[in-house]
Order: sequence, then structure tokens, then C-alpha cells
Amino acid sequence: MQSSTASLRGLVWKELVISAPEELAAELEIFLTECRLGGWVVEAEVPELRWAAYLPCESDWEDRLQRVADGVRALGGRLEVRKNVVDEDWANCWKEFYHAKRVGRHVIICPSWEKYESKEGDKVILLDPGMAFGTGCHASTSMCLEMIEYVFSEYAPSTVLDVGTGSGILAAAAAKFGCQRLLASDSDPVAVKAAKENFSLNALDISPGVLEYVGVPLHKGRFKLVCANLVASLLCRLAEDLQEALDEGGVLICSGIVSERAQEVIDEFAQYGLRVLRRLEEDEWVCLLLGR
Repeated sequence: MQSSTASLRGLVWKELVISAPEELAAELEIFLTECRLGGWVVEAEVPELRWAAYLPCESDWEDRLQRVADGVRALGGRLEVRKNVVDEDWANCWKEFYHAKRVGRHVIICPSWEKYESKEGDKVILLDPGMAFGTGCHASTSMCLEMIEYVFSEYAPSTVLDVGTGSGILAAAAAKFGCQRLLASDSDPVAVKAAKENFSLNALDISPGVLEYVGVPLHKGRFKLVCANLVASLLCRLAEDLQEALDEGGVLICSGIVSERAQEVIDEFAQYGLRVLRRLEEDEWVCLLLGR
């Protein structure tokens, strides 16, 4: 299969500048995550927030821009379009501040242009953040990676499902830890292109059935580990489907949960007999490991 780099090269993005009171940070982050934008960068936090977010100029970009603008205004913020950014230019901008990072004991997230001298036991995941989506720097993603490392040390799951894979970083981590069957899925075609590129960087299988552009619910069998780094509202909405995807003795990682909504997610999954096995917290975010 050919690399997806050619299909992404030259893609134009709208660079959006979002300004809001600093106390809206958590709500704004949840909203932008739900909008599935191509990532955002924090330019300032005081005296107010100023974030640069990126919207791909695909066929429906005008409608998506209007929805984002309306949502930002409803939260009490402001949005303006600053400029167009070509994909290659955006990738180069990231290089100024994005470097190799250790997450947990053994996971290393390394940008594709850097060389990293790995130590024994390191699981190095090459990533191109110019493709947008998760880089491992956000608390919800880094906690997921820590939880994946824990799950493989305690449960050694042979099969893994990553729902809403984005950059493919969690799926790549599961593959590095040795899962035998992997399914990564995303309903956003831009995310699938990005994940394919990152899978190729890591020499991972991207054959049909491994990485798919599919919506939810998913009915692709049962898995020993299911990862869902989404948001609280979507986790609750997909709770039935996610728990049905668990194989006997399987565990579920739920992340992207702002702390004040953690109990809501816990209560929702409790209806299906899932309880909290482990909990991680960082900043205002929570990551849960659930099982029966």
C-alpha cells in the first residue's frame, strides 16, 4: 500500500484564532475535541486564552467553520480566521517546539525528524505532528499511554481496539507492546490518512481490517483491550457499544474526561457491570481503566 503522504501534501488549513477568558480553558478544550479539528496550539493563557486551531479546507469546511464559530461564541469566546496554512508549512512550525518525550517508563514519542538513542525496553513511537491530531503531549493522551503500558504489564492483551484513533498513537503503542491483533478506527478521513502515515513511519501493518474509516457503533468482534480517548459525552453515548466490544476478562481505557464529569462516566458504565480498576488524574483530566 502506498504511503498517504502524497494525498495529504499541499492540503490547505484555515488557521483560526480563538480568544476566551482563561476560566473557559477546560470547556473550550472539550468543545474543540468534539469538533475534531486538526489540532490546536496554545499561544497565550493570560490575561486571556489565545489558541490557534486548524480546520482542513475540505468540501464542508464552511459549514464546519460556522459550527465552530457558533460554539465558541456560545461559550463566551471569539473566533477569527487568521490565514491559510499549507500542510508542509504547518509541519515545519511544529518542529520548533516538538521534541522526543518519555511517557511512563518505556514509551518514547519521537517526532519523525529527530533521532533518539533508545534504551533497553524503550518502545519508540515515531510521529509526525504535521499530520494533526494527538501528539502525546496532552494529558488525556499521555495518561492513555501510561495506562496502556500498565495494562500490558498486568494483563498482556492479545487483541486491541482503538476507537477514534486520531494520529494512531495509542494503536501504535499497543502494537509496540506486542498485541497480536489490532483494529484502529476513526470516522474522520483526515485522521485515517494521518494514522496511515504514522503507521508507515513505525513499520506497522496498515492492511484492511487493521486501520479503517468507519463510524460508530463498531461491531468488529471482541477485544481484550479497548481504548477510547474521546470526551465524556461521547463515552456515555457509546457505553453500550464499547462494553460489548470487550472480550471475556477484557478491560476498557476511557480518557478525554474532564474531572467534573468523571463520575458521570463511571455511573454510565456501571450500568453494564463495569467498575473502576485504576484511575489516573492530571491537570483537570481523568483516565479510567474499567473492567468487570
